[in-house]
Amino acid sequence: MKPPKEVVVPIAAHAFAIEKARTFYKVARTISTSSGIDMTDAEMLTYRVNPSFATELYLKTLVVSARGGRVTKGHSLMQLYAGYPKFLKDCIEHRYLAQRPEAGWQITMRALTFRDSPPPVPSESPAPQYASFQQLVATLNNAFEGSRYFYEHLTDKDWQIYDYSPGPVEAAMTALDATYEFHRAGGFAAKN
Repeated sequence: MKPPKEVVVPIAAHAFAIEKARTFYKVARTISTSSGIDMTDAEMLTYRVNPSFATELYLKTLVVSARGGRVTKGHSLMQLYAGYPKFLKDCIEHRYLAQRPEAGWQITMRALTFRDSPPPVPSESPAPQYASFQQLVATLNNAFEGSRYFYEHLTDKDWQIYDYSPGPVEAAMTALDATYEFHRAGGFAAKN
């Protein structure tokens, strides 16, 4: 497997990127708050895209800020996160897990189909995992493709199954934002 390509952007770009990350999440929260659990499938799929964008920008912003403007090119959240040093992953993970309710988060599952009559029920239902930040990243990794291009994943025999997970998403955004602020305040200076 080829190593991911990097690009160099002006280091000051991190300030604009963090604003965009926060805005994408704000849009997701607005959708969630205004619709709640009664949101339509279209609202739910739109909700899923925004935290994915926010996560990508948070991950890239931390890298741009910490590595003098060098950042991995591409959109794979898993690939971006895999390139993080252990101390940074540990910081994000700790902040994420500190917010996890003891009983876990409530996750709402939905299935979408466009057949005139429903296809057979799938033999197994996906169970998104949010026990760690890395699992959240894995779940959001293809959210854009799955939500934005949902019709490319449907045939006349398929269901598209997806989840609504505001609790883990809120915890992730809070953990990423706190880690970014910690970094900007010099919290990782000895680790660089």
